[in-house]
Order: sequence, then C-alpha cells, then structure tokens
Amino acid sequence: LMPPIGAIFVITMSIPPIHVISLTRAIERRQTITQRLNELKLPFQFFDAFDASKNEHLAVSRYSHWRRMLRFGRAMSPAEIGLFAGHYALWQRIASEPHIPYQVVMEDDGVLDDELPIFLNALAYIKQPWGSIKLGMYSPHAPHRLITSSFFNQRDLVEYHTYKRPLATWGYVLTPSAAQQLLQHATHWYESVDGYMDRFWLHGVSCYAVSPPLI
Repeated sequence: LMPPIGAIFVITMSIPPIHVISLTRAIERRQTITQRLNELKLPFQFFDAFDASKNEHLAVSRYSHWRRMLRFGRAMSPAEIGLFAGHYALWQRIASEPHIPYQVVMEDDGVLDDELPIFLNALAYIKQPWGSIKLGMYSPHAPHRLITSSFFNQRDLVEYHTYKRPLATWGYVLTPSAAQQLLQHATHWYESVDGYMDRFWLHGVSCYAVSPPLI
C-alpha cells in the first residue's frame, strides 16, 4: 500500500533520472523547461536532440523511406526523424543501465503539472510489472481500461488497449527491459515515434498512462 501523499511530500532522492530531449539551438525552450523543472525542484539533464536536416541522426537512424512512402504516401519530415532518433538513442542508454530501475524521458515543449514530483516519488509504490507509463497524451480519451483507481491524488493508472492510440511523447517513464523491447522492434522507422511507442501489439510494451495526465 502507498503511504498518504500530500502536496508537500517530495523526497528528491527518490526521483529517477530525468532526460529532456532538446535541440542545442532551442534556447527559449530550454530556458522555459529549465525554469519549470527548477520550480518543481526536479533535477534533470538535457539530451541534445539530433537535427536531421543536418544529418546529425545518421549514426542511429533506422529510417526506411520506401516503407514510409508505401504506408503514408509522404516522407517523414526531418523534425519527425530527428525526434525519433533522440528517443531511440535514449532507449539505448536506458537499456544499457539495468541497475537503474526506471528513467524519465521528456521533450522540451511539455507543460508540467504541479503534481509531477509527487507522482515520480510515488512510482516506487506502483506494483510491477509495467515497462512504460505515459505522463502526457495528445488523445487522453482514447479507449482505455482502469488499472489502479486514484493511486495518488485522484489520478488513475490506465492502460490504452485498442488500436485507437493516445499518442504524444511529451513525457514517459521507461524501464531498461521495456527500452530493450522498443529497440528490438524499431528496426525500420516509418511512422512517428509516438505512433510506434503506442503499438503495444508490435513490441509488447503495454501502453500505461497517468490519467488525468501530468504533462
């Protein structure tokens, strides 16, 4: 059982590593997310994003142009490819650090809820197994089922279990084993990274999320 959690229940030592994907030239975004994370007293580090328009992603890229054209009829944009590459590189890092139970991946344009630190502290009390938990969704009302009701501050843990996906990668928690599963099946990129992550039937990582979202 979880202990009572209040608005002042924040133990920084239990916060998992937080990685914020951001282009080095995105100065304003970096300033905004830095200010907000500092307000929340959440330690973090930037992960320099890949600028695919400058071919910075090629070392990790698995982009398949012909598969993309066959499926969607248009190429992925440099921004889409670069973003996928950034997440992919972080999955590699997380998978290579099995001694860390889970880590947080964020993008630099998310709007962070005041209760995010409370949730990150509460993670240790969420019963495993889970591999990934979304902190924000573009379509939070996509069909889902309840896993744990009001597990903290009237927020539920839910699972998106149909082909209608919640989308967005503004923020999520990821375990090393789930990162490895994502890597194993991301051999050909032909859709956005959020679309790929939500395809649980492909890679086997269940699509859990916090509802209402925290980002």
